[in-house]
Amino acid sequence: IVTGVQTCALPISLPPRRHALLHLHPFRRTRPRSQGTLVRTTHGRVRPSLPPQLSLTLSTSPHSASVSAHHPLGFIPVLYDLSTSPPLRLSESLAIITYLERAHPSPPLLAPTPSTLLPERIHELASFAASHLFPKIEFGVVKPRVAAMDEGTKSEAEIAESVRGGVEALKPVLRALEGMLGEGPYAVGTRITAADCMLYPPIADLKAIPEGKVLEGFIKVSAWSAFFAMTEGAKETEEGTLAVGARP
Repeated sequence: IVTGVQTCALPISLPPRRHALLHLHPFRRTRPRSQGTLVRTTHGRVRPSLPPQLSLTLSTSPHSASVSAHHPLGFIPVLYDLSTSPPLRLSESLAIITYLERAHPSPPLLAPTPSTLLPERIHELASFAASHLFPKIEFGVVKPRVAAMDEGTKSEAEIAESVRGGVEALKPVLRALEGMLGEGPYAVGTRITAADCMLYPPIADLKAIPEGKVLEGFIKVSAWSAFFAMTEGAKETEEGTLAVGARP
């Protein structure tokens, strides 16, 4: 499973060549290596509709012509279910997650473990990630920092100063997240959910730059992100992220 914020893998089983999930990590800049009807993605890599014996991987970028053909505003992700009549197209991460939860309920994305926990906690954190955490981290800190670094005209001290306001604006959001996280080890309970997949990608980007040290002041956020970084879902989707040198 991948989210609109970045990528995060879950061990969900989908019927072969029946679903199309068009997604792109916001820091991936690899050009497409082939053309074709986008049918399915694994860990953020888009696979075209090809005979079963062929395996070809495409990479694209947000707002590109290939993405705009599937979303009027060029945003990602986009999900196609080709098993329905007419074929279903869904955009927006939470809508996609909700649909997959109903169509493929194992493993559950929106039901916490233990069951005594409120499912609404997962919705709350996923919405918080999309509405508050992602914009404050990516647009307030990460992208300005990386752009300044790549321009090469400012010293490290000047770059740090230029994003200091963004870091200060982020602190209340991290403080709120600190109070919203459960007792762990995952964001809600003892199993991965949609909340983890929405929260982790921007936090991972923040940890990849010097400003990531701000997390040291938030014990629960730091502990959760360190734990989740070691999970299979995080490791399998690290390719194409800021942590391994990709750029906006």
